[in-house]
Amino acid sequence: MKKIIFAISLAFFAAVSCSKINELDSRVKNLENRMNDVEQALLMINSNISGLQDIVNAINANDFIKEIKDIKDASGSVIGYELVFTKKGSVKIYHGQDGATGATGATGAQGPKGDTPKIGIAQYSDGLYYWTLDGAWLKSSDGKMVLAVGRDGKDGEDGKDGEDGATGTPGAPGTDGKDGVTPRLKIEQGSWWIMYDEQQGWTQLGVATQVTSSDFFTSIQQDGDELVLNLADGTSYRVPIGSSLSIAYNTGKNVITKPGATCTVHYVINASAGSADIEVLGSGDLKVKIANQQGLEGDIEVVLGSELSDYSKVVVIVTDGHRIITDRLTFEEEGLEVSDNTNKTMEAAGGSLELEFLTNTDASVIVPEDAQSWISASEVVTKALVPHAATLTISQNNGVARSAVVSIKSKSGLLRLDYTIYQEGVISQFSFTHGLTSFPGSNFPTVEGTQSEGKVDWGDAVATAWGTYAHDYTDGGKSHTVTVTMPTITQVSFATLDGITAIDLSKM
Repeated sequence: MKKIIFAISLAFFAAVSCSKINELDSRVKNLENRMNDVEQALLMINSNISGLQDIVNAINANDFIKEIKDIKDASGSVIGYELVFTKKGSVKIYHGQDGATGATGATGAQGPKGDTPKIGIAQYSDGLYYWTLDGAWLKSSDGKMVLAVGRDGKDGEDGKDGEDGATGTPGAPGTDGKDGVTPRLKIEQGSWWIMYDEQQGWTQLGVATQVTSSDFFTSIQQDGDELVLNLADGTSYRVPIGSSLSIAYNTGKNVITKPGATCTVHYVINASAGSADIEVLGSGDLKVKIANQQGLEGDIEVVLGSELSDYSKVVVIVTDGHRIITDRLTFEEEGLEVSDNTNKTMEAAGGSLELEFLTNTDASVIVPEDAQSWISASEVVTKALVPHAATLTISQNNGVARSAVVSIKSKSGLLRLDYTIYQEGVISQFSFTHGLTSFPGSNFPTVEGTQSEGKVDWGDAVATAWGTYAHDYTDGGKSHTVTVTMPTITQVSFATLDGITAIDLSKM
């Protein structure tokens, strides 16, 4: 009987132990799930803090939302929105899953709230934006309000005029602009903590009983052409939702031209609204009008004055009825200047050769027709008066030295640079011109070189091997050019110049 009772006791103990283990396991899992929920909510809150800062920056920069995208969780539920700005880019904000208002404006039931600190941004009397905490200004340890949106630096002071002949003292440099900071929240040891300065570290705020991501935005809804963001601290922000509007020109915004010219700048407007109006205003030294307008594109015709300066400009104003943008066209006189010598030498093997120059206009490379068999060039496209280079490709030369003049020409054709390209050859050659009916051997020059392979062309369709230095002509004493060719010529000397009218040693 004792054995039976003992067996029953063991079974009862095992059943009780198993029940406690299952209960403990369930509690651990619930705790893990709660921790995961808290971590996820904290990520959303900190993302919302950063997102709010980006949104206020975008509002101050006159930016607007061009697209709103849903952010969904793994189950497909919408938990937030991605706001795509035209300049700022994408900003993500979250409302969690407790029924915060969606972007379509439909309001759900608000879920329960805990004591999540209410972070916000508000504008102070100095015109700048600062962080708020539970409706009061968030302050650093030294009592100063914490800036949320950066501000520009102050201009430097003007330098004082120096006495005649002496340099004035430099002005004091301007102060650097101050960047806005982004607070972060966390839960640790059952309390809320905030940090807005890495050096000061975390500051305890209060006991943390609950956290939900919608404690930041109480509602997000669209109102006409605006997205309304209502924060838990009571502040609201209205962000414009606009259509895209931009303008582009075939010349770019800086037009390279010449004084007194008439320029035609073709424009194309990008307006998602489908229509837009354009107006142009010119500085006093030029005339401007819109021509050939068809829908969203047309021409801006500009008649320039006799001089171009930094004040020569056209202001372009474009509006689609909701937004307005302004742009500016400036004008610069084209320039083309040489930045290196214009005589270039290439070895017989050929290769690449660069022509250096300065220009601020589109330029083309002109290779003479009779040299295109051995010189090819890259096109030059440039927009600033800075050093540039055109690359020439020189073919291998298996004959005598050769040369050509290659030009760089501006787009207008008014400016031009000439480069003389000289390529060495594998065969040496020189020539001389005379008017004698009979050329005596005593007049023939002395040549040092590979004489065994030398040839003499007497200029009357008669050629002889090396060793014949005299020649009689039968054409009545016309002027003739005698050409001497051999693989290598190291020296040429003339004992007499009687009857010789010209000498060409350029192909040696």
